[in-house]
Amino acid sequence: RPPSQSINDALMGERNKQVQAAQAAAAKKAASSAREQQGNKDGEHGEFEGKKNSPVHLYITEVTEALKAYINMNAGCWPQIPLLRTPLPHVLPPPDPRLQPLTADPSPSFLPTLLLWMPWNWAAKQCGCSAPPCPCCGKQLSRWGYVRKRVLTHTMESVWGITNRFSCAGCKEDGNESKFKTWPGWHPDIRKSLPSGIQSMFNYQVEHRALVDVALTDELLFLSLNRVSASVCADLFKERFMRHFYDLELAWKERLAAAQSKGLPPFDCDPPPDLLPFRCFDDPLGYFGWCPKSNFWRRLLRKELDRYEELWTRQVQMIGGTILKGDHSRKTAKLIRIKVPPSQRSIR
Repeated sequence: RPPSQSINDALMGERNKQVQAAQAAAAKKAASSAREQQGNKDGEHGEFEGKKNSPVHLYITEVTEALKAYINMNAGCWPQIPLLRTPLPHVLPPPDPRLQPLTADPSPSFLPTLLLWMPWNWAAKQCGCSAPPCPCCGKQLSRWGYVRKRVLTHTMESVWGITNRFSCAGCKEDGNESKFKTWPGWHPDIRKSLPSGIQSMFNYQVEHRALVDVALTDELLFLSLNRVSASVCADLFKERFMRHFYDLELAWKERLAAAQSKGLPPFDCDPPPDLLPFRCFDDPLGYFGWCPKSNFWRRLLRKELDRYEELWTRQVQMIGGTILKGDHSRKTAKLIRIKVPPSQRSIR
């Protein structure tokens, strides 16, 4: 039988547990604050902690710094391609790894395509200003660094987006001038100030973790309305992602085999170098890309269904084969609703 414990010992034990819990909570809060600060430097939501040294993020940082230096030196002008005398495209493909020296490091094979959403630079004449107005108080915003975010495309290739971060010091929203607010350049309220032709070039939905291509959301909605579950959709997109990944790996290994048979670099030394493994999608450093799991697609599908249901039940009605805008008939509004398949009713 264990010895009896005094009341003082029991109280002190409970007090020690409370102190340890408070210290753990304070340490967790400090770590979260440090991640947010690091995210403000490297990205938007602090999701790039521990990934700054990966080849992908080093490449993104290098391109961003080069753009920043060029724009500052040339009074906000967008870079030009000297040979073609045309502006740099806002969708910048990665360097072709076949034109670079072959090394034992496969990192040049999975450099991402960059979406440079900076219309205030590459379409300055159409925008008419170097920065948009504040969505809250209306005064012109000031630039405050850059933001990067993953982009999910229909082909599931590795794509990253870069845009300006705008800030408003002393925003006068609700009569409070002490607020300091920031917006990324792809925020919906910021894009409203752009010309309609420029707005139509941004075919992405802004989510918390990524920019999602509209073609991808349309495919997800089509599959769900045909009784395909979100988990099956996730497996389908993952298979598409892995197919692209294996194509890159196969091309890299074919070049290695050809170089090894001819004794070309990096096999021109003795002993031969150790080949680094080709990074896969679940690498903790995020070398190649990101394939979301079923929970991400389920949340995205829920938002799409809610948006379409609101569109058809509140804004658009069909009477006699013609589409009329406005709320003209409650009876007609009840007749036209998006029918959610049974497999998706649990997420509504």
